[in-house]
Amino acid sequence: MNLSYRRNVITLIMVCMPMYVLANTLSSDGTSMDEASMDEMIVTATRNARTLNEIPVSASVLNATDIADTPTQSLDDVLRHVAGVNLPIQTGTQAHPTADNISMRGLGGIHALVLLDGVPVNDPFFGYVQWGRIPLETIDRVEVVRGGGSPLWGNFAMGGVINIITRTPENDEAIASVGAGGFGTYRSSVYGSYGITTSQRINVAGEVNGTDGFMAVPDYARRAFDTPTSFAARNFEVRDRWQAANNLLVDMRYNYHTNNQQLGTLLSTNHQDMSSYQIGVTRSFGEHASLAATAFHSQSTFVTSNPIVTDLSLPLSEQTEHSDNIHTTPFHNTGGSLTWSQDFQSFIRNFIIGVDANDVTGSDSANILDQTGTNMIRTDVGRGEQLFMGGFAQVSIVPMPKLEVLASGRVQYFAVRNGFDGNPGGIGNEPNQSVTKFDPRLSARYSLNKWFALRGAYYQAFRAPTLDNLYRGFASNGGIYYPNSNLKPETLEGGEVGIDFTTENVRTQLTYYHTHINNLITTASLDNSQLPAGFFYGGRLVNASSALAKGIEAEINWKITHNLSTSLNYTWAESLYTANPRDIASIGQQLTDVPRSLVSVALSYQDDSGWRIAADTRYISATSWTNADHTDPGFPYQASADPHYVIDLSAMIPVKDHIELNMQVQNLLDRRYIVNPGPYNPPQYGTPFEAYIGIRIHME
Repeated sequence: MNLSYRRNVITLIMVCMPMYVLANTLSSDGTSMDEASMDEMIVTATRNARTLNEIPVSASVLNATDIADTPTQSLDDVLRHVAGVNLPIQTGTQAHPTADNISMRGLGGIHALVLLDGVPVNDPFFGYVQWGRIPLETIDRVEVVRGGGSPLWGNFAMGGVINIITRTPENDEAIASVGAGGFGTYRSSVYGSYGITTSQRINVAGEVNGTDGFMAVPDYARRAFDTPTSFAARNFEVRDRWQAANNLLVDMRYNYHTNNQQLGTLLSTNHQDMSSYQIGVTRSFGEHASLAATAFHSQSTFVTSNPIVTDLSLPLSEQTEHSDNIHTTPFHNTGGSLTWSQDFQSFIRNFIIGVDANDVTGSDSANILDQTGTNMIRTDVGRGEQLFMGGFAQVSIVPMPKLEVLASGRVQYFAVRNGFDGNPGGIGNEPNQSVTKFDPRLSARYSLNKWFALRGAYYQAFRAPTLDNLYRGFASNGGIYYPNSNLKPETLEGGEVGIDFTTENVRTQLTYYHTHINNLITTASLDNSQLPAGFFYGGRLVNASSALAKGIEAEINWKITHNLSTSLNYTWAESLYTANPRDIASIGQQLTDVPRSLVSVALSYQDDSGWRIAADTRYISATSWTNADHTDPGFPYQASADPHYVIDLSAMIPVKDHIELNMQVQNLLDRRYIVNPGPYNPPQYGTPFEAYIGIRIHME
């Protein structure tokens, strides 16, 4: 029996024993299990409304208080505390947007789907999530459903689904907040809801936030042109909800986001403008059936300037940089869905059937500059289109009172077309290709008694290569990295088993998952015969790897008293390459960006007079930060981000009617740890100690 196995058996025992003791304690002291002392939350990420405590899946819900208690400029810092969620160690405001990956269940990279009220948020060209485009003041709750979600939601949902549910006020209200903190951090926002008529309501939100940033490069690695990573972002959103009839709801939304970043050096910058539109129409047929239609469109322009060091042989103090390339990436996507949902008063509880589609078109134009950084040598171009079309169905069956079986499946059509490879040595026009795939999921939950329930699931899932993977190349300083229009979707097959423990004051989920991933996209090194003239090293994306991802997730939420509550989230992930003909040395190594252990503990107290204080601590083990291909000359060594823990604090104090004071502290102990060890750039520290204070006014 190996050490890691023994350690996780002990973890299971440590989690299960308190559950057993607590159940007996609560049942023997006369406490009524029917007295509601814990808020009941609804999960819609399964495509139909269900109470959190009865769904046959592994799921978590974060409410507006959870978000307020987390010192953050964007939602990704809140999600770091959730079991099973994998995010880069660097925060989204510190890293280049294309590094804002999101995954779940130890998969690394981009292997989770993020939704905003059921509409995809993942960038349609790159796949990352621009967390800053979602104003925090508009969020009601965030629903996290772990495990293969492709059967219901399609692309990106390989590791799970995160659904951000926004507020839908029923009364007129206005909220304004303003605050500032260390390193020139600032945030101000306004939110208002106004009922035009009794059946129509307009919600408007605006947000301005940014920071001058902190110096992330350690003294020993700093160069004259290194700068703090700063950003300035703006958000505007308007939403119109119209109850056109008793059985007809129309919901329309427009969002605009712009962001400017200074990414650690004088010449490294990124600018993004994004607009999105969506409309949803829901028609109810009595109390037990509905038809929902959704349409959406987004468009974005992404401009990033990438410099290089002019002469690496010089001492750090004498090194300079010059602009090497400027990438301009415009893209847009249009999609929609149509879903029928029917409830039954029989052993078939619910049936859902629907179709969805998403068409993505984008291009990338890279101006390659000479060593002066002013004269253009050439322009590299890549462009293409992706079409996703799917049909899905789900049925909930209750063959006996204590057992629910949830079965779902999707037929997915994926096509790439109108591709063009204008990179050096590129072939020009690319042939069209398509793939059709079926992904099933079968979940079950059996209630042992009023406290304990057993869960299990089997599923298959996929993630298609992005337009970035298919058509966008990158060339710099004698090296070139090619996309690959022949990439196939990555696929996953696996399952999970778990146990739930629920009382009026405690909710616990313990889950073990075991999945196999094939066709993982990695980089294959090119030899001299495969490189175009003028280049000395490079690589091409290929489907070359397979992996095994298994792990344990534990989540405990306990309302200890009327005022005091705590939560514990624990993740152990063993995600190993099992095959990689392009790089034998990687076999048995942990996947990139996946820590083996992650622990988060939170404690909050709310006084009867209204003030609230919260503290949380988070530990992350060492995290591999390098390309999967160890033979790639651009990645000559295996690097890891430091293991570390941080403690955050927050407090809310009512000043007078409608006015509250908010205080937040990140990294209370000012722990210094490396989050990005290179090798292309100097190592970088994570967020140091930072304090923030703000005022919030809420009028109803």
